[in-house]
Amino acid sequence: MTLTEEQKKIIYDGLIFAVMNNSGIGFHNQDQGHVAYSPVGNTDEHANQHKELGDSPEENALYQLLISLCEELGESANPPIKTWQNFCVLANFHKEKN
Repeated sequence: MTLTEEQKKIIYDGLIFAVMNNSGIGFHNQDQGHVAYSPVGNTDEHANQHKELGDSPEENALYQLLISLCEELGESANPPIKTWQNFCVLANFHKEKN
């Protein structure tokens, strides 16, 4: 199936909404607060060291999907998820809301 730009944007926005609302979809044990997603010090340079914590950029399908959609959508992908660190900050967004 080939998706239109509009369909890709709907999927991206829906995934971002799910993450921002702490759905747990696509996260190790559905736990967005898991230490593998700690935004502090979780740079792309160190991301692969988090495999032993239960997740990494290579293993997380949600991260890979968001990266791919972000690349295809360009400027219309908001917020942009371009790095593991971006992903980890987004994963912890719900903590900032409360």
